[in-house]
Amino acid sequence: MTKGHLHLYEEAPTEGWKPPTDRLPAITGWMFLGILLGMAVVTFGLAALLSIEGTPKRTEALKANKERVLILGASSGIGKELALKYASRGASVCVVARRPDALKEVIAECKGVLLSTPSRAASFDGRRKEAFRTEEEVNKLVLGVVGNVSDVDDMVRVREEVEKAFGGVDTVLIVAGVSATRPFLSIAGSTMTPLKKEDGPTVINKKSRVRAGETGREGIEKIVDSARKSMETNYLGPVVAYATFLPLLSTTSLSPSVLLIASVASLVPAPTRSLYASTKSAALSLHQCVALESEILGLGVRFLAILPGTVRTDLRSKAVDAPPPSTSPASAANKGLDEKWSKITLEPSYVVDRCVAALDAGGVKNKEIFLPAWPYRVAHLAFYLPGLKSIVENGAREKYRNGM
Repeated sequence: MTKGHLHLYEEAPTEGWKPPTDRLPAITGWMFLGILLGMAVVTFGLAALLSIEGTPKRTEALKANKERVLILGASSGIGKELALKYASRGASVCVVARRPDALKEVIAECKGVLLSTPSRAASFDGRRKEAFRTEEEVNKLVLGVVGNVSDVDDMVRVREEVEKAFGGVDTVLIVAGVSATRPFLSIAGSTMTPLKKEDGPTVINKKSRVRAGETGREGIEKIVDSARKSMETNYLGPVVAYATFLPLLSTTSLSPSVLLIASVASLVPAPTRSLYASTKSAALSLHQCVALESEILGLGVRFLAILPGTVRTDLRSKAVDAPPPSTSPASAANKGLDEKWSKITLEPSYVVDRCVAALDAGGVKNKEIFLPAWPYRVAHLAFYLPGLKSIVENGAREKYRNGM
């Protein structure tokens, strides 16, 4: 031992020495559970502190029935439910979708909600009576525009229509998205053949359990095409939306807000979600950077990102990498999921309620909200901690094992 220094262990010989790991505590199951619980407490505690922003609720500055809402991707699922939710509050709603027939249906349902929802209480001979909107009033509150969120001309036209009909916009909801649900090499046409014992001498990679079939030009082109389609909607859509609507938001609203429907897959990787997760991750990164730039510039726009787990919609039935057959939103949502995970898919109404609540809460901080916070927020934190990443990956493998 060197004089004047304290060593935890005796000096070891230079050859054949190994660290005294027997003196270090092993991480047991109970210790791991304690770590997870501790992370959960810290996470939710910080979230609670950050939510106390000391500012009035947004609805105090902007009444629900005065809000002007633009929903990009409103033909079905979360987008459609958001449109109906805001219509029930008496807001001015502009719905945008690529499919004219689906858009027409959403418009009709929004108008039906507005016609059947009391708009105010009027006084007649000293008695109060609910008053309902006329068709003329309702027609002024609902606007539908056929358009592709990634098409510049379409979005400029939407902006012009919104400005003309509503005089501006208070809330922009970016919901449009496409899914991809197959393993990466499977999309490119590579087939996996399990190795047999007699294949041993011919296999160089001794860790391999399968022989991957060669990908041909056609298969590679197919995966590139699927990637382009994913990128066009999931990433370029938000690019066009922010560039088109942020200036209008900033200058025409008392409390401007933009909300992006992202995904837990943006931050927690999972098998069979390579194209979907990577494009959603790019969109979330864009969202966060633009939010920071807007804050520095002083635009006064609040940015929110919602990161839900699997939602019970028909999104997966329209996957860009060969849509799987589906007879219902439930079966489409559960495509490729392990049975026990399919039981906890989220209802669109739950996601919508959380979106609206987060927007109504007000404040100036930009936020990312995991739905549900447990287990996904904790999984996100654990993924970057030594020793815990493999546990998160194992959970992802278990969830999507039926899709492999």
